[in-house]
Amino acid sequence: MTLASLAPPPFLAIHHVDGLPPQLAVSPASEPVHNFGKQPPEHPMCTGDAPPVARAPPMLCRQNASRFSWPPDPDQEWTYLCLSPAEVVEQAQRQVGVVLTQRGVAEYFSSRQSESAAYAAYATRWRGAIDDLLQAG
Repeated sequence: MTLASLAPPPFLAIHHVDGLPPQLAVSPASEPVHNFGKQPPEHPMCTGDAPPVARAPPMLCRQNASRFSWPPDPDQEWTYLCLSPAEVVEQAQRQVGVVLTQRGVAEYFSSRQSESAAYAAYATRWRGAIDDLLQAG
């Protein structure tokens, strides 16, 4: 039996998202097999020389999976992208108690589409309805 036969297998991760085929990620060992079991070389990140921010894990962004809000989130359009202007009016009244008009929703997204990719996505998705509401005046 050799030391190489005792080496751990590469890291395997299988990621699956509903509706998409599973994805397999293979990560080769970070150290050559002949270094298995030895202490890793000392790096600045391990010695305390780096500032605490560099050693901290990245900040997590909380997702609002199904929470509707008004005004809508400028970064996470998936909470409202599938809602027509009429449905946005209905959800605003029912979920947050805000009274809106369809024309007001159309004006909101039309006037702010250059401020946010999320607003631009909504304006693009509902372009026909938004244009009709703005022309009806």
